[in-house]
Amino acid sequence: MRRLALLAVLLPLLAGAPAEAKVSCGDGVPMFADGKLRLFGVPFRSRDEWGANHYACLGGRGPQLVGSDYDNAGTGSAHTRVYAHAGRFLATYDHEDGEGGPSAHVSVVDLVRRRSVSFANVACCEWTPALRLATDGTVAVLAPGEGLFVKPPGRRARTLAGEGARDLAMHGGTVYWTGGGEAHSAALPGASGGEARMLEPVRLRPRGGACAAARGRTIAASGSVRVYETGDGRFACRAGGRSFELAGSTPPRIVGDRWLLAFGEGSARVVDSRTGRTVTRAGAVSQATALRDGTLAWIDIDGRVLARSPGAEPVILATSGASAPAGARRAVYWTENGAPRVYRPPSEARSASKPG
Repeated sequence: MRRLALLAVLLPLLAGAPAEAKVSCGDGVPMFADGKLRLFGVPFRSRDEWGANHYACLGGRGPQLVGSDYDNAGTGSAHTRVYAHAGRFLATYDHEDGEGGPSAHVSVVDLVRRRSVSFANVACCEWTPALRLATDGTVAVLAPGEGLFVKPPGRRARTLAGEGARDLAMHGGTVYWTGGGEAHSAALPGASGGEARMLEPVRLRPRGGACAAARGRTIAASGSVRVYETGDGRFACRAGGRSFELAGSTPPRIVGDRWLLAFGEGSARVVDSRTGRTVTRAGAVSQATALRDGTLAWIDIDGRVLARSPGAEPVILATSGASAPAGARRAVYWTENGAPRVYRPPSEARSASKPG
């Protein structure tokens, strides 16, 4: 019964269970490509059950069953709403409902050792939590009814903020959030790496048309967007649309299933996958991030922090002594002379009605 296979994800002791032998890394519908990680879904449907099993392949390892979209004709459902990836670790937020009522949890799987390393029950289900994952497997969770907590593998969770916290972000070993209208931060001992990001939204879409058929090696992907390389260069496309050339020196980042953050030699730009047009660009860039409304935030070679939304003029956020920016869903953070700072673009400030 497929429900039993899905429980391998929902029960922490079985979260790292091997995938079914008949599934290979090239099967199913692509969901995300992030570095060496590939996430894909294998749909199923019967008279009483329907949905998809989610599998992960990391650098040729796998596939491993890591998530699900499951519904049945009765009261049962199980859905993976959010993924976060860092190195060998994958974090998930899962929500299930049944005769006993709704429940939710966050878990972290070591994709190399193929086992669960962290598990925490969380309240549900007012909104989708925000997750950030460090390269040592420490997960930061901002969830309804829970506030903000961090949990390293094999250790107890540590609460950083109460229910009023919002807009989670992480860069290296620094966790950022907003509380009481002010920016806050906390250091994670032993954690390192670059900016931590979520893989969302989790939507299983058939990749039909020219975008799916285009030959080339996929280097980044989300539910609707694919970036691939051929002998003729690098290209991007959106499901149902045409491909367009996408120059850059490193693999781009897909933000909000729409925007492409592309990096050049000392430059960054945001491309709208719906049109193939660059909406924002910046030069003399040291590090950069982007928000789900297409806002570009960056630190330049002089140490200034700047932000620019599509169609707007650049805003100088800091002039010196700043760290690299870290993006939340609706805000960007940085540390300036040892103190955390936050900026919300006008469009996001008006729409920020949820804590995540």
